[in-house]
Amino acid sequence: MDKQLRKNILLLGLLSATISTNIYVSVPNLDLISKEFLVGDLLVSIIAGSFFFFYGVSAVFWGYVIDALNINRRKGLYLAIFSAIIFDLFAGLSNNAYLLLISNILIGISLGFSIPAIYGVIIDYFPLEERIFAIAVWNLLSGLGSSAGFALSFASGYFFNWRIAFFIIAITQTISFIALKFIREPKRGESEHILREVFEKGKNYDYRLNKREFIGTIFKRTNYFLLIQSFFISAGWGAYMGWGIHFMTREAGLDKVQAAGILGLVGLGGASSIILARIVQRFQKIDLVIKLIIAGLLVAGEGTSYIIMYSLLKWIHPGIAASDIITSIILLLSYITSNTTFALSIFIGASGNFMGSAAGPIRGTVISEVNLPEEKSALYGMMIVSDHVGRSLGIVLVGAISSLFNSLYLGLLASFSLYYIGSISWIKASKTYLRDRKRFIKKLNHRKKRILEE
Repeated sequence: MDKQLRKNILLLGLLSATISTNIYVSVPNLDLISKEFLVGDLLVSIIAGSFFFFYGVSAVFWGYVIDALNINRRKGLYLAIFSAIIFDLFAGLSNNAYLLLISNILIGISLGFSIPAIYGVIIDYFPLEERIFAIAVWNLLSGLGSSAGFALSFASGYFFNWRIAFFIIAITQTISFIALKFIREPKRGESEHILREVFEKGKNYDYRLNKREFIGTIFKRTNYFLLIQSFFISAGWGAYMGWGIHFMTREAGLDKVQAAGILGLVGLGGASSIILARIVQRFQKIDLVIKLIIAGLLVAGEGTSYIIMYSLLKWIHPGIAASDIITSIILLLSYITSNTTFALSIFIGASGNFMGSAAGPIRGTVISEVNLPEEKSALYGMMIVSDHVGRSLGIVLVGAISSLFNSLYLGLLASFSLYYIGSISWIKASKTYLRDRKRFIKKLNHRKKRILEE
């Protein structure tokens, strides 16, 4: 990867990291929100889940707009981020649960533009042989941003008030404006080898998506299976992020500091995602299909790891909660070093996080390999709809099961089991991928010929 491409991905990653701080801003403080507004688990789970749902739904809308109108993605990002800042401030000022719900919805609608826009820019910057790694870096930095937002929100709720996090994140979003200044808007299809001659001759790829083509694209077999896997995997992940910290405090005898520390340690597994991306990228040079099969196996491993981790925590029940942060940290570190099973549960969870980190970059690459340049942002938007509706389902599913059976553990197990459906969908996609890729290459060559003849 040359110097300019490295600069591009780091800038796009920084942009995504600052945007992603909004993703889990409500999640660590669901208990505080519930107590302040006197509402139950189900309503606060809807408040948290509403962001994911509308973030996803708006992503497909904006993705379609980007592809259908060929709008400038950079300018659109400026407007989306500015809107999110305003609604973050509204969220921090909310005086009841329903105003907070509306604010979360509006933040999600605003920031939904960012995912198909940034994805489209990455695909137009990076050639096929570099895309898995580029998307992995993007996902990693986005994940670090969401983790930072989670940690900031947790700290705000623990030391001050849950509202403070919304105000701070509104301020930090201004970093996005700085990053955007240095990002060039690439030409659509610029990275496709097939279209190289088109751009060398000073022509542009000006095809735009129309409604009929978009509907047909959604039901392309490979895309269909990718949508299914995205939905079910994300349901499990939404449960993990939305309720993990609350399970540990309610049913494993830990306090919030210790629970957040455990999730942070597990999250270190995902920080190695770029290593796994490099490995998969090398395998695809031998056989393009192998990356889909690898993704299916890794996803199954991720779900199994979380089931084992949470079952061990339930069985061990550490019961080391403390009233002050220093004592809490000391007790956690001491228990990790003295209890092998407890340490093993964290390691297993981190291993699952590591395995699952490859699925997103592989998915993003496959979408770009079987869909035309004017279809990719809209299609990725559809994936985000599936992803975030799935997260909403996972969060609400756990909340509903907890309300019925008074057990977050049962709700988490039910959600983690959905990973296996995602794994099967990956294997199904591997059966149709090569056929859809050949059709893509044939159609893009036909488009190229028409452009050169004009």
